[in-house]
Parts: sequence; C-alpha cells; structure tokens
Amino acid sequence: MASYASKGPKPLASDSSEQLRPAPDSDIEMGERVTSSIYQSKYQPVGHQQAFDPKHLRQRFKPWHEIKEPGKRYVTSEILLHQDGHGRVESAPPTDCYLSPSSGKLRELVVQATGRIFTTGPPTTWARTPSRKAVPWSARLSDMPYDPQKSGGERIFGYMGACLGLLFVLFVPINDPEVRYGGNYAPFPYTYRGFPKSAKNVFEDQDKEAPLQIDRVRADNEQFTNARNALNKRIGRSMEPKRLCIRKPPGERFPDQPEFKLWDVAAWKEANPAEPIPPYLFVSFTNEQFNETESSSALDYLQFMAEYAALDAKVDAFWCSSSCIAKQEDIRGSERYPDQEDVHRINDYIRGAVGVAIVLAEVQNLKGEAAIEDSPLSLNQRLKVWGRRAWTFNEILLARNKNIHIYTAGIHAIPGLPKEEQKAPDIRNKGTFYQEWEDAPLARQLTDHFEGTLILNRLELMTVAYQCLRNRRVRSWDKAFNLPGDRAYALAGLLQERPQVDITDSSFQAFARLSLANNNDRLLERLICVLPRGPAWEFQPQQYGSMEDMREYGEPWSALDDVWNANLWDIEPRCQISGVGKGDTVIIDGARAASIRWKGFKSVATVKGFSWKRALAKFALLFTPYAIFSGIILLIAGAAVGNGSSSWMTDSVGSIRTPLMTVGAVFLVFGLLPWLLSPWLVHRILTGKSYGQQAWLFGVEGYMNLQTIEQHIWGTWKNRLNWSPHGSSLSSHRAAKVGSADICLGLDAMEDEKLVAKIKKAETNGQKFFTLVDTGTNTVYQFLAQRPPVALLICGQEGGMQRAVGVSYDWTEKVLYREAVLRMPTTVLSRMGRIPRCQIGFARPQNGTWATID
Repeated sequence: MASYASKGPKPLASDSSEQLRPAPDSDIEMGERVTSSIYQSKYQPVGHQQAFDPKHLRQRFKPWHEIKEPGKRYVTSEILLHQDGHGRVESAPPTDCYLSPSSGKLRELVVQATGRIFTTGPPTTWARTPSRKAVPWSARLSDMPYDPQKSGGERIFGYMGACLGLLFVLFVPINDPEVRYGGNYAPFPYTYRGFPKSAKNVFEDQDKEAPLQIDRVRADNEQFTNARNALNKRIGRSMEPKRLCIRKPPGERFPDQPEFKLWDVAAWKEANPAEPIPPYLFVSFTNEQFNETESSSALDYLQFMAEYAALDAKVDAFWCSSSCIAKQEDIRGSERYPDQEDVHRINDYIRGAVGVAIVLAEVQNLKGEAAIEDSPLSLNQRLKVWGRRAWTFNEILLARNKNIHIYTAGIHAIPGLPKEEQKAPDIRNKGTFYQEWEDAPLARQLTDHFEGTLILNRLELMTVAYQCLRNRRVRSWDKAFNLPGDRAYALAGLLQERPQVDITDSSFQAFARLSLANNNDRLLERLICVLPRGPAWEFQPQQYGSMEDMREYGEPWSALDDVWNANLWDIEPRCQISGVGKGDTVIIDGARAASIRWKGFKSVATVKGFSWKRALAKFALLFTPYAIFSGIILLIAGAAVGNGSSSWMTDSVGSIRTPLMTVGAVFLVFGLLPWLLSPWLVHRILTGKSYGQQAWLFGVEGYMNLQTIEQHIWGTWKNRLNWSPHGSSLSSHRAAKVGSADICLGLDAMEDEKLVAKIKKAETNGQKFFTLVDTGTNTVYQFLAQRPPVALLICGQEGGMQRAVGVSYDWTEKVLYREAVLRMPTTVLSRMGRIPRCQIGFARPQNGTWATID
C-alpha cells in the first residue's frame, strides 16, 4: 500500500534539483537518489538526448523510439512507496503509472499518440511516444503495392521497391508472433490490502476488538434489538418522540400563559402511568421562513401558530422541531447542537402523528411579528419555498392525513383575535403538492408510492427519492449544523434501515453506507456502471439551489442520467460491494479485468490451420535470398576461374567452370522467380485464413482510422476492424444492405459534425480524445476521458452488452478511478480473468494528491 515518509508531498520550484528524501526507516542516506529498479529503468533518461529539445524528449533503444516527457510533472521532496500484488515494496518519484501485466511491478505510463498530439498536444501528466508499426519489415514492405490510397504508378514503383527491400530482409524467417497470456487479454495484477471505512460485514472493520456478542441477550427482545443495532452501527426506529408539547390539564390553564407545556415523554409517562401518550400533531415549517438568527420573536410566533394548529385539529399535543428536539454538546463544542439521533428519527415521529400541519410565512423571511418588509407571496409561492428543502419533502410524503391544513403567519392564527373570527386555514390534498415543485414528474412517483396507488420497487424507490432530494436544499440556517451527508440522512427516513450519523462522512460515504444497510437491489454496483452525460464541470448551479451549494455539496457521482438512457434497473451487476472505502470510494469484488497497452502496438498472434500453399510460400521466400546470392557468387566464381589460366590448365578449368556457371544460373533462376513474387507471397502468408487471434487492448491518444490501425498491427489492410456501433458515447451507426438483409454498421466519429463539435467542447474542458483497439473482437472504440484508463473492469451488463469501466490508477493510495465506461460484447468475458478486491472511486479529484507544475 502506498505511503508517505511524512505528512505528504510538497511542491518544489521547477528549477530545483530533484533529490528524494528517504523514509525514516530506510537504509538510504539523505541526499542519495533512489536506486530502485523502477527508477533506474523508467524515470532516468536513456540513450541519446535530442539537441533541439533535450529537456522534454528522450530516446530509448530495444526498440528505438522517442519519448516526450510530461508537460506537467508531479514534484515532491518526499519518497513514495508502493506495494504490488506480490508484496514487493518499491520506491519511485510521483508520476502517472500503471501495473505491468507481465511482472506486476509499477511502470511509468507512456502513451502512444498520433503525430499532432505528440508534437503540439496540450501538456499532460503522462509521457508520450509517437505511434509506430509493430510488424516486421517484411510485412511493411509487402504492403507497399497494396495501399489503396496510392495511384497505379505509385503502386508499380512500390512493388519494385518492395522486391528490392525484401531481398535483404527475407533472410529472417516469417514466424508468427508469440502467444501471450494463453491468448487472453493481458491481466490486471491489482491487489487491495487495506481496510474499508465501513465494511458490509462488520467483522471486517478495522476495529481490533471483537464485535459485540448478541447471542447472550436473545431472551430480551428489546435488548437484543439494541445490541444488534449497536453491532451494525444502525439507528433503531423510535416508537414515540422523546419530547412533546402537551396541553395542560384544565386546572393548570391560565389566560395569560401558554396552554401547552414541553414535556420529556419519559417524565410524562412516570407522572401519568395509567394514561397513554396523547395523540399529537406534527407541525412542519422551514427555517428559511422562521429563522431564529433574524429574531427570537419569529420562533415565538411559530410556537403560537403550532399551538393554534393543534387546538384546531382537536388534539392535546403537538411536535415541532423548533422546541421538541433536544440540544446537546457535540464534539464541535456547540451546546445547542441538535441531538443527531433525534433529528434522524423525525420520520418516525411523522409516522406516529395523527397528521401533519404546515406553518408558512406570508413573505420570504419572517423578521418579526409586525415588521414585514418583503412583498406578500401567493400560497403556491409560499408552498414552493417550503417544499424546496429536503426535510420538508419527507414530511408531506409520510403524512397520515389526506388533507393537509396550511396556516400562514399574518393570515391565520392572528394573536389576540378570537377563534371564531379567525380565518379558516387553507387545505390541500396530499396528492397535489407535487404540482408546485420543479421536479413534478419525480415527486409524483414518490407521492403515488406512499399513497399506495403505484408502488415502486426497492431500487426505484431509492433512486427516485434521492433524485428528488438532490434537487432540494439541505443547508441549515446555522452552518455549524450542516453535514455533507444530510441528503443521505434525509433519505434514510424513508427506508427501513438507518446507519448511525458520522459527521466525518462525505456525501458519497453517507449515501454508500445507507445503500449497503438496506436491501435496494445492489444500487451501488449498478451506479458504478453508469456513464453520466457530462463530467462534473457540466453540472448546473440550479440543481443545488446556489453556486455555493454546488461547490460545497456538489455530487457529480449521483448523476443517474446515463449516456445510453439506461435506467439503473436495466443494469445487472457482475460484481459485489464489500465496503465503503476512505474517500469517495467503494471496495468491489468479483469483477473481471484486462490491462490496456498504451506504450505501443504489438504484433498479434493468429491461429491458422495448416496450408500447403502457405508452407510452400514460406519455404520459397526463405530459399529466395540464399538462392539469389549463391547463384551470383557461383556465376562470379565461374567467370573468375577461366581468367588468367595457363594453357596446360585449360582442360581442367573447363571441367570446373561449366558446372559452376550452370549451378549458379539454376540457383539464380529459381531465386529470381519467387523474388519477383515476394510481395505477393508475403501478403498471402500474412493474410491467410485464421480461426482466432491474441486478445489485446491497445490504446492511442488521438485519432487513427481503421486502415492505419490495421497497418500498424498486421502490416496490411484487410477490413479486419470495425467501429463500435454503440459501445461508447461517441459511437454512431447506420443500416447497410448486404444482399436483402440490413446490418448495423458502426461509423467513424469524425464523420459526424455533432460528435466533432462535442469532442472539441470536451477538449476545451480538460478531456482528451482516445482510441481503443480490441483485437479480441476486432472492434475499435472512440471515447473521451480526463486520463488514459490503464485497465477495463467488467462490472455489469445491460442490453446484451457488458459495461466495461475504464479506470486510471492512483498508485499512492492504490485507488482506481472511473474515467470512462464502454459497452463491449459478451464474448470478452471468456478471455478476461477475475481480480481480487479493488478500491474504485467515481471521480478522480481534480486537484490530485501531488502538486503539479508546468
């Protein structure tokens, strides 16, 4: 697991010497450069330095190629450590890396790029190298006369040049490339050894103490329930409120005093052991209208209206959060911080109430009893203000009364006015409140569900509910009371199981813990496979209420609008969540994975049946150079034998010269015939019938057409590859006629003006255009991502296609981050291996773990 020698990396000046400080327990002395194998072989420039750009361009040998240094580099004065899947600990300077599928070691990420990207592309944190062909010279030369982009004359000259070149390279036999990894995709050697922040199984938590044994308390059902909740870190349901405002007995009522008294329910039950808790009314309001920071009289007025509503409903008690939530001193030192367990049991109090009454202010903010400065609002406007908070949304959904009474300050319940002269409250049917909200279609679904007219399943309920809550504010009037996970805690009130509140949770961690606690048909596993329509920079402020909300509580991971318009219930998971990780990550298990090769193409091994034609062609080509050069040597030797010979040697020389000339001529003739046909013979050998081939995933930064890709991999163009018709967000297709049948033909993204405009817009916002070649299915994908994904993880399936999540690797924390999602054919499953548990995040932090400099 990656770690730091101190608190973390520190940025250095761009001209500072790059000396790495060793870890305290290491044997490296101060000032000494790290001499690990990864640093020696990957990070130090190797070979000749280019004179025109010695700082950013280096060359390697075996094979020889150029490498352009990253335009942005991670610089640190601390040594960074990484432990691979075999337990080997390596040290390296911070840079973008990947895990080598052959050795499992950490390697510098070098991405092959097209010419324009390599020379003038924007600066990145990974190194670049120009794309190059991976085929032998015999294949490159034989393709010269078969290039369809050349004219007839160019092909003739190309044929002649190919014959001349092949004469010198055919000494090396044309062998098939080596089969790697059993013909399957390159494995992804990742292993997770950390602790989750919250495990699905509590026995996997980091706590060293054994979990509470609850078997001994099964005799007491209540004690058993409490013990189980403590073990699972859950908040149990409350059968009754902790505090209530209860009407005083007739003998204790006086005209100048309130009729209701605030009681601790436990104390009231002790004082009245023979009586049940009186029925109570739940009073709903919003802090945006009754804010105690504006004026204490606002809450006094709210208390008066709550008492009036309870009397109007003919009940002897009411519950209102302004007075009935106990205050406690929390770890923040706030003595008036609300009791968190009481706050998140409010939904139980709503269910236990006889009904809900709403108290509104006539204006946007109630600043006092008589000092009303804002212009009056209509009832619909007041309800819209009331309903845009997450907490009030639950109150209307869980109300037991069909008709909701609405009391407005200054219109209803006017102090000092006799009851018979008071104006009757407004009444709204519970099922019509959604009409006042901007997300009416979603709110209508939840309203119908809780009214029992259209029941949602578990996955639909949690999905729709969170989408509604995401459109509502959770910010409290006091910022000290705000928690990033408030939306998830508000959602918990609608579900059966509620995890304990953790103020250290991010919004994602709170939602993930809630999802794991409830049976919601594996929502998180499905959410991993979703490709949002846009990255985080496309989220609009109105989704959060204000730009400040978006910055503080922005939740790009919660975007459920899939690029392919798939619902969460359309995706069937192929992995399982085992816990919530540190940061906005989850721990998954059971996924299939394959590494992507970015540093260059590689010759692809093919499976071919035996063919006499191919065998004779190989023999003829192997025999050709030897025959030609042997024939030439014999002819020259035969001609040289007779020159300068004495008369007495003429007879003996003649007997030798003739056979040499004859054999040389025969060798030359039999060598020249296959030599003149050598481009065609090599082409036939390379393009023969095949029954399978090595599965590789090749990545390229930038755009390459199918012909160029085939020539780089196989040396020839035979229409082996096809564009993915619906595998990425840039895929498109059309129908093509083959005989009388229509087939689905994938199209190049560069042929669609709308997709080209989308690519240009994405590039201006930091995304890059990548091309992925899959030789296992002969499919080419074009996609956008912030970083090149180093591996694909099959995490789900949908619509007959597998959802492959492209992930980048933050090796300092051993975290995989989702960069892109592709849809691949199901046949890839048979050629991908499973990986152990891995830690995956939905979005890589933009600031990164390290400091960056240009």
